[in-house]
Amino acid sequence: MVNSYKLKSSNGTVDLYGERPNEDSEIKKMVAEIKIIAPSFATKNIDGNSNIDQFNTEEVVKITEYHLEQVNPEVGSLLKDVKRLNSIEDNDIEKYMILVIPKYENSQIKPNLQKSLSSISISDNCRELFYPNDHFRVRIWKL
Repeated sequence: MVNSYKLKSSNGTVDLYGERPNEDSEIKKMVAEIKIIAPSFATKNIDGNSNIDQFNTEEVVKITEYHLEQVNPEVGSLLKDVKRLNSIEDNDIEKYMILVIPKYENSQIKPNLQKSLSSISISDNCRELFYPNDHFRVRIWKL
């Protein structure tokens, strides 16, 4: 279901809600936020701030509480959505952050943003899916 799970910490909802995400799982509910960020988008899409130097590295950048504290709450961003998911206190819900990275708009790509989107690690439990013929990739983190 889309936009049906209400957050207690705000008046908002998460993007996706479903029941029984995994038949083998004891947990019977899941929520997810989806963010689409192309390498040509504004750099503020990572944390709501335009300076992405801390993420622009060849090494993995493990997102910590420090990074989440730096999020601009006035701007929609990947890490703002992570904070929203982390605000859910119900331990019986699996939480996922889904990042879709389109590979079009080659003439407008911001190399620093492209590198940053690849270096970020929101959790150790991550799947990365590549769709070369469809010109996008997907990163899914279980929080």
